[in-house]
Amino acid sequence: MVERPEQDQRTRYLGFTVAFLLSAAVIASLLIIASGLTDEETEAAEVAELVETIAEESAAVTDRYLAAPESAAQVIARSLAEERTIPTTELTSLLGTLTATHPNVVGTFVGYPDGSFLDVRRDDSTGGFRIKQIDVSPTGERAVLIIAADDQLNPMTSTTDAEDQYDPRIRPWYQGLESDALFWTEPYIFFSSQEPGITHSVAVRGPDGSTEAVVGVDLRLSDLDAFLAERVPSENGSAVVIDDRGQIIAGSSPTATAATDSSRAVATQQVGETTGWTLVVEAPEDDFLQDVRTSRRRYAIIATAVGALSTMLFVSAAVWITKHIERLRRLARTDQLTGALNRATARQELDKLLKRTDDRTDLAAMILDLDDFKIINDQFGHEAGDAVLTTLANRLREAAGPDALLGRLGGDEFLVAVQEGFDTPNVEAQLERIIHDLGDPIAAGGFELDVNLSAGYSVVLPSDQKTSGEVLTEADTALYDAKQVFSTKLLPFDESMKMRSAQDFLRKSELRASIDNNQFKIHFQPEVHLITNEVVGAEALMRWDHPEEGLLAAGDFIEDLERFDLIGDLLGLLIERSTTFVRTVGKRPFTIRINLSAEQLIDPALIPLLTTAVDRTPHVAWCLEVTERSVVEASSIVVSSLRKIRTLGVQVALDDFGTGYSSLQELQELPVDAIKIDRTFVNRLTDGDPRDSIAAILVDLAAHMKVDVIAEGIETEAQRDAVEAIGCIRAQGFHLGRPVPPEEFLASWASQMPALVAAA
Repeated sequence: MVERPEQDQRTRYLGFTVAFLLSAAVIASLLIIASGLTDEETEAAEVAELVETIAEESAAVTDRYLAAPESAAQVIARSLAEERTIPTTELTSLLGTLTATHPNVVGTFVGYPDGSFLDVRRDDSTGGFRIKQIDVSPTGERAVLIIAADDQLNPMTSTTDAEDQYDPRIRPWYQGLESDALFWTEPYIFFSSQEPGITHSVAVRGPDGSTEAVVGVDLRLSDLDAFLAERVPSENGSAVVIDDRGQIIAGSSPTATAATDSSRAVATQQVGETTGWTLVVEAPEDDFLQDVRTSRRRYAIIATAVGALSTMLFVSAAVWITKHIERLRRLARTDQLTGALNRATARQELDKLLKRTDDRTDLAAMILDLDDFKIINDQFGHEAGDAVLTTLANRLREAAGPDALLGRLGGDEFLVAVQEGFDTPNVEAQLERIIHDLGDPIAAGGFELDVNLSAGYSVVLPSDQKTSGEVLTEADTALYDAKQVFSTKLLPFDESMKMRSAQDFLRKSELRASIDNNQFKIHFQPEVHLITNEVVGAEALMRWDHPEEGLLAAGDFIEDLERFDLIGDLLGLLIERSTTFVRTVGKRPFTIRINLSAEQLIDPALIPLLTTAVDRTPHVAWCLEVTERSVVEASSIVVSSLRKIRTLGVQVALDDFGTGYSSLQELQELPVDAIKIDRTFVNRLTDGDPRDSIAAILVDLAAHMKVDVIAEGIETEAQRDAVEAIGCIRAQGFHLGRPVPPEEFLASWASQMPALVAAA
């Protein structure tokens, strides 16, 4: 049969069409495969950035994990150094309290140069404790006592073991302290449980530098392995801790190693201030990119097969593939928790915005963070913290608008950059509107949490020619200044901040050195009962023995300690020195008052420190003083912490009462036991009839609230008489006694203290 010309023409058209579609499909497939290859270098860099971010976050968590045993060991060592000898029952109670307080600590112990030993260790089989005591007589005879106790350290059974040859002096944790004051051991086998572990130990030195005792705190390597297993960045990744010789201390799995190759993304971070260890986090690049590469190759083949069937089908498949690839790429570019751009991508996008800035457009970059985020994590857990961050990011996205650049720089720190529709003269009003929209309470962890924000911003003009690094540094510097100003939550960057930043760095370095060199001292000011003239208590006050400026009062440095986040380093010192002082006073009714900031009230270390102090001084009334303004303006978290503190039997007093502008309703809701009338009201008592004064009204208010009242700032005999006349019978001030070191306090006022309580 001879085909007609029309049929031949249709056949040729059909052939050309099929050939074109097949060629287009093949070419498109090759382009897809090629794009997958050409993007590999960029994608590898993005994976490396993700792993680096994970390493930073993991290092911070690991630091906190290791800080618990370090803190426990140092608390015991300081107690031994100050008191030289502590009765065995008290020392056992202290070891048990610290072991129970820190979940990752398996045991706490003390070893002595004569071979004596006291160990309190968790007993996993009973849920209680195992206490081991080795006493060595002057003639070298050993007595070994092993006690099984419940979770309250109440003995249940006890045995003696004449065969126990344990000698602490030959253990790694003891021998390693011949030259160092404290250190972490290499992994070794625990004597009692035969488990591998590590120990943080601290030496207690005598006046001549000799070793009087060694305090140790044990961590099981299996616990540290399990902890690191939670830090791995992906299913096939690993997280290991290595020492300064490259030896592995612990790993995320029994097969985890620190070895790397070119196909794995690796990040390292130093962990622990005294360990010399390095955290190595690594993961195969394919864990993040395999989906991208597989999808591109798979759908390239599909596109080739279906390309001959229909141009529409091919285009649809290509669009679907592009969206799928874009989704995977977006996962590598964004923060997985909040959906905002991650740090690396945010900087890249900010650089692009800066390059697009021309003569007609300016740019504003703002960095903001939460003032109380650490409190939220510590008090309510990380799940609540994650919920707060997610809600904050959503509110930021809505408030800043679709054209703004939103990135999470790390932790609770976010970047917002605005260019489209940006109005330079009204920049502060625009940014304040964004912050205002974020301020409502956030529901998290079953609570309505108040959130306080601080922010700093930098305005970039076309002529500035700045990089993203410079802009972020300026905004971050302004943020730092904003956090120091109580009434201001948004500040623009100006050049003078650079000088202040340098001065702050020097001041912070000076304060840090003074803490390390033990330059901070505790003085005590007497509290007098105006009717009996007895010294019924004392207020513990911080003093700085400055090598050049002499003895400085708290007003000269407390504010700097708080804004540099160093105040927490002195919390243990304040409570432990106060404990030592009241123990020297003897068993007599006595009140010890300690001033704390709102930040110190929610420090996780406060409750364990107070628990130990109360247990060691049952005859003492402990009272924490906080200013009225700091409590009234504090978050609900601080008030919740005050309620927990009172359950320990510790009182709470409002200092500088009458200056905080609080309402009666607020005062009635606050968990307080006493108020201290501010010195400004005491000064006015002698201006007229004391009974008509504000101070007299405050005394009546205290009686209505059923709380104690103390007057402060008594500087003359006339003021003392006036205070007594309005019904306030407890007071302090320079006229009654100045703050002095503990030994001078006892020498001056021991005869005025209440009588000793007779032993039961």
